[in-house]
Amino acid sequence: MDVVIEDRKLRKALEKGQLARKYGTAMARLIVKRLEAFHLAESMADISKHPFGHPHPMTGDHIGTWSIDLAQPMRMLFRWENPETPLQEVKEVFILEILNTHGK
Repeated sequence: MDVVIEDRKLRKALEKGQLARKYGTAMARLIVKRLEAFHLAESMADISKHPFGHPHPMTGDHIGTWSIDLAQPMRMLFRWENPETPLQEVKEVFILEILNTHGK
């Protein structure tokens, strides 16, 4: 699958090789694992089947966005072009941000 990093801070840390410096070593490893999983997947259907990271659609203010777990309580938020597209047809995701979705 194609992955577009929309989060400017994340993209900059990846480009400059400063992911561990920005997010810490353990979190950086998880971010890289999740990004690799997206790259290796043929479609979003492959990602949704994996137990790692618990990928799930968001609710409330984040409708149309999905979340995948990193280190509690942090999540990687992402979306694709048309939320109505069936998972097996989703071939590109947009990484929106790394966020504590529980706000604490």
